[in-house]
Parts: sequence; structure tokens; C-alpha cells
Amino acid sequence: MKQIMIKQPVAILSIMLFSVAIMLSGNTNATRDMATQAELNAAVAQLKAKINALTPPKRAIGDRLPGGGIVFWVDSTGRHGLAVSGDDQATTWYQAHTQVTIKGFEVDWRLPTLRECEEMTENKDAIFAGFGEAHFSTRSWTSAEIDATTVWECDISTGVKSEKSKDHRDSFVLPIRRF
Repeated sequence: MKQIMIKQPVAILSIMLFSVAIMLSGNTNATRDMATQAELNAAVAQLKAKINALTPPKRAIGDRLPGGGIVFWVDSTGRHGLAVSGDDQATTWYQAHTQVTIKGFEVDWRLPTLRECEEMTENKDAIFAGFGEAHFSTRSWTSAEIDATTVWECDISTGVKSEKSKDHRDSFVLPIRRF
């Protein structure tokens, strides 16, 4: 959804740029008061600058995001990926789910999937460097439910996945979000 919202203003600015160029260069009935080529070039440069300002910055694994979290996965463009929050605390899965759902209203935080836990394990050094291993639990609840009372927990320091009761109180909340 965020990508669509970002692309829409870019498309609108591109259409405006194209329309201005056609109006200024293709009007054979224009009077001498029409814009010069230099003015057209300046307008094009200004619109391109506005389009570039809408493009999200490139990120790398280990970057700290302004809205919180440490980047642990990026796509091939470096502009989109996943970040993990260091706001962890021991809790039941039910409490974790509620906590992340409430936090999710702010910036789309959620519990990680099993695959996302694997990505965190692959990039654990960057996560530990960002948060400090001494103040960071590595065992996290996941969104992967086994049945009505059981869910997967993952340990990102070892990659071990364990079945846990949703009432178990020794697992932590390591919420993630997309950017």
C-alpha cells in the first residue's frame, strides 16, 4: 500500500511535467511571451527535484530507522525492507499479540513470521550491534500459530524454533515492520 501511495504523486508529477513540456514546446500559435528554453529547463529541473524528494532513501542492514527499529533485511533497491524493534519484554503470546496490535496502529508493527525470524538470524550481528546484545533478548514470539493454544517461538541467536504454549511467559516481543 505504501508503495502505491508513493508512486501516485510521482505519476502525477510526471504527467504534469509532460503536459507542461507539450504546452510550451508544441504550441505553434504561441506569442513571443512564451517561456524560453532556459525557463522550460528550469521548470523541468524543479519538477525532477520534487519527484526525487518523494523517493525513499536507500537503507542497509544495520541502519537505525527514524521511526524506530534496526534494518535486518532490504530488497534489491535498498529502499524497502524489514526492521526489528528492541522494545522486548517477557510476556505471553496473547499479551505480545495485543501489545504489537496496539503499537501497530502507529507504524505497522507486528510479530515476525518464521521466515522473517530466519532473516533476523542471518543478520543477527547487525541487530546486536544496533541494540547491544546485553540489553536484547533473542527469543521471540512469532505470528505462526500451530493450533489454538500453541505457537512457534524463534531464537534469532541460534535459529532454533520451538513450539510453545500461548500462555508461556518466558518468550519476548521482537516486533517488526516494513519500510
